[in-house]
Amino acid sequence: MLSSIFGDASRARSGISGHPWLRPAEQMALALHTKPMKIYRILISDLRSQESVSRTIEGHLLSGPTILNHRKPDASGSLPSSDAGANPEIHATDPREPSALRDFWNIEPQSSTVVNLASGPSGPSLGYLILMPFTERRPNTMKVSRYILALSALGSAIAAPTSNSSTVDRSNLTIALIRTPPPNWPLPLTNYDYTGITFNISECVDAGIELIKESKASGSDVVVFPELWFPGFPKGSDSHYNFTRDYLPSYIENAIVIGDAQWNRLIAAIQAVGIYANLNFAEVDGDYMYMSQALIDPQGNIMHHRRKLRPSGAERYFFSDGVAEDLKVLETDYGRWGMLECGEHLYPSMTFNMYVQREHVHFAPFPYLAGVGDETSLWWENEWVNTGTLSVYSVLSGAYSFVAAIGATFVIDPFGSRVAHVNANASFEEFPMLYYNLNTSGFNSSQTYDINGQASWGTLSQIVDSFPGYVPKVKGGFVKQKNVSIDYLMTGELVIPS
Repeated sequence: MLSSIFGDASRARSGISGHPWLRPAEQMALALHTKPMKIYRILISDLRSQESVSRTIEGHLLSGPTILNHRKPDASGSLPSSDAGANPEIHATDPREPSALRDFWNIEPQSSTVVNLASGPSGPSLGYLILMPFTERRPNTMKVSRYILALSALGSAIAAPTSNSSTVDRSNLTIALIRTPPPNWPLPLTNYDYTGITFNISECVDAGIELIKESKASGSDVVVFPELWFPGFPKGSDSHYNFTRDYLPSYIENAIVIGDAQWNRLIAAIQAVGIYANLNFAEVDGDYMYMSQALIDPQGNIMHHRRKLRPSGAERYFFSDGVAEDLKVLETDYGRWGMLECGEHLYPSMTFNMYVQREHVHFAPFPYLAGVGDETSLWWENEWVNTGTLSVYSVLSGAYSFVAAIGATFVIDPFGSRVAHVNANASFEEFPMLYYNLNTSGFNSSQTYDINGQASWGTLSQIVDSFPGYVPKVKGGFVKQKNVSIDYLMTGELVIPS
């Protein structure tokens, strides 16, 4: 369940209470030939013995490429050559010393075995692999024997925990991506039947607060919710289940108003633990409802609040449009951050101005994503299509993209590669979120645009100048601001063509 670690630049991990779930064919890359790394620890479970683990890892790392596959070793301690017998039981955990690890995770290290790492059979030492078994002692859970691997370089410093003070550790930004559904939301993912389901924003906020607390307790600096997680994405609104007639009025009544009691409860929870939060919610403002995003700082201040510029597909029948002026990238202690949601990543009217502003970290919540092999999912509901969409976005923006979605959840690096992933079929109870650690110390926030880049005024002008001459240069009605009255929606008269 370990996604990937790229030298000192980034590392994917999961906390004790929620681990990434990776497909067996995926691998983790250890850039051991680069500059010295800070300490990393990797949690490994369900392996035959301490000796076979150290032998397998040492042998594989010394065999050539510094790639460690996360498949289960056979009886001899060797890794299988195919996915047969694959076991995704590998996780990364917190980069702390054993004493801090014991205090923070409530676990008890016992003895350790040290394995020397090198870039090849005769290469220089790059550090040590420390195999350290421990017993988990978290309250209300079974005691399970596990292993911790600590990967460190000679003389390297231990990464300190990130604080919410004026001094932050830019080398260790941890982001938690929520993938568990809100209460009162039909499952499985492609089930559109709301029969027997009642929206309840209070219960939804209760659940959200618990996830905020868990994210912070697991060492996260940021928590990201899926699109419209509050009170839940109205999937199947254009299906034969008559969502707009039977459920839309209740949905509107359970949307959030910024500054209301439910909003204030979320802000208070964020303040109490001291974490950045990317909230994604149905917002009511006056006579209109919006698909909204808000980035909140650890003190509970709204850093940025925006609304989906043009709700996609059937969404636009009852959600009103946002405004293009809100397509902004923000300067933070951890670099330049931005956000869009779901289908916005497909359309240049939303993406181009974001590319121009040179993000480092991009929050890309989707409502839910079914697995690659799920034949019940529509094209836009499937992680396969949207992994490609976010790969393009990351390459053109130069940002790490963090996709929080109910079901499949993942992270894309600036080269378009998926570096962390949780399968859609992974248990929501066991794996409620994906954690990813990122070293942001190399981000250059002084570069806020590039006049010679692919996303620049020059390229935009070239597009306009070369626009096909036979096409009328008129705006048409599509881009006009569309607002849908809540008074009308509450009548239940809206019928969306299926």
